[in-house]
Order: sequence, then C-alpha cells, then structure tokens
Amino acid sequence: HYLFTQDKEYLAEKAYPIMKEAAQFFTEYLVKNPNTGYLVSGPSISPENSFLTKDGVRASLCMGPTMDQQIVNDLFTNCISAAKVLGKDEKFRRKLFKMKSQLAPMQIGSDGRLMEWPEEFKEPEPGHRHISHLFGLYPGKQISFQKRRN
Repeated sequence: HYLFTQDKEYLAEKAYPIMKEAAQFFTEYLVKNPNTGYLVSGPSISPENSFLTKDGVRASLCMGPTMDQQIVNDLFTNCISAAKVLGKDEKFRRKLFKMKSQLAPMQIGSDGRLMEWPEEFKEPEPGHRHISHLFGLYPGKQISFQKRRN
C-alpha cells in the first residue's frame, strides 16, 4: 500500500473519512464528456498554463484537464485501497472502481508530449515551463518508468 504506515487506527479515524468524503464529492462532480463518453471534471484549469482556442483566443478553462483527471484517479485508487485495508465500504469501492475505469485517460500529443488538456490546443507561449500535468508522475503514481499502470 503506497505510503501507508500500517496505522489502521489513524487510517480508520482520520485519513479514510477525509478521502472518502473527497471521493464522494467527485462521484457527484464528474460528468460524461458528450464527445468522448469519458468522465471529466470541470470546468477547470491547468494551473500553470493557458491555450489558444480554435478562434485564436487565449483561454485556460476547459473540461477535464489532465492534472484533474490524474488527481481524481489517484484519489479513487487510494480510497479503494484504504477501504480494502479497513474491510469496509465494498459497494462504494465497486462504484469508485467502475468510475475510475471511465475517467478520461492521459494522452500523448502529436509532438510526443503528455497533453495538458483533453484536446491538442496550441500554446500561446511554447516552451513555457509548467509541470502540473505531470502530477501522475509525482506525487501521483500513474506514470512509472518501471511498468505501465492504469
């Protein structure tokens, strides 16, 4: 169990209730993208960057930016694991597992980079340093050099 100290009392009384409430929020907040069928968050932003719309307007708000999707994926994964350790909330675990499989996946753009948004938008400042969409690498655990994870 990733970063679990084996303190089941702390997990049961402090950590899990917070994780469960956050996960419950996202089970209500996520919506199905009518174009892709995936569950996405939003409207939201990628906090360090902006993009150009098809009309050339600088924007930052969209549905399902990569960082959001990675955070929700990790939250659901950690909540499922914690509930298993505690031997509780089997119905809720199944719901999270199903929803997790419906989250929009990370995508690689035509230039070989991890896409920051659900569409391949042009950037107003190419080369601008930003890493929020790499949450899945660190502190998240969805991107690994060792093996591929879902």
